[in-house]
Amino acid sequence: MGSALKIIDFLISLRRRAALDIQTQLVDQHQSLQDTSAGMEVERELQQTKEKYAKELKELKEKQKQALVEKYKEQFEMLRKEAEKSQEIISRMERDQQDLQVSYWQLLADSEERRKQVIQQLQQQLQQVIKAQENMERRLH
Repeated sequence: MGSALKIIDFLISLRRRAALDIQTQLVDQHQSLQDTSAGMEVERELQQTKEKYAKELKELKEKQKQALVEKYKEQFEMLRKEAEKSQEIISRMERDQQDLQVSYWQLLADSEERRKQVIQQLQQQLQQVIKAQENMERRLH
């Protein structure tokens, strides 16, 4: 218990001495508060604290920047995939459109072929009718 009291007495004496030092500097030496040893100590502490927070701010901004880059990477990848899907749809639509063109021309070609076949069949039937008519005329004469 005795050593605890000694420590407390020591701290009180330091405090009294500090109080006396600042009084002397302010009153006797006509220094401004910031020019006193206590003021300089407060200034040093403030500067250290300011530097600490400036460092933390810089680190936070860097982390924020990195998070933003990661977010953009994710968004870029998502947009790239969406663009790829859109391109696939466009390509499929272009192929379908070409297939329709081919089908249309094929249909026209098939129709033309079918028309020729029908005409040929009609010509053959007409020939048969003409032959049958000629045969009937020969029998009648």
